[in-house]
Amino acid sequence: MKDFPNPFWAAMFIVFATVLAIIALLVPTQANVTMAVVAIASNIVSGSFGFISGHNAGVASILGQNTSISNPTSPGEPAKPQTPK
Repeated sequence: MKDFPNPFWAAMFIVFATVLAIIALLVPTQANVTMAVVAIASNIVSGSFGFISGHNAGVASILGQNTSISNPTSPGEPAKPQTPK
């Protein structure tokens, strides 16, 4: 189990939380219990997506894909306005 990457487990949490929400909606219980379970499942899903997004952003910054200089200037030169392409 430890050989799988962390985003895989986050995706598994998404699947489990979705199944949990579907079960909570199909089983007849009190409305407040159903809403609590669906809220918990929603938080698990949004947290998992946040983890996956943060993981991808971290990997991209390590690889240098997020670092770009769009309009370099020398120290004494004023910044040039960017023109739309």
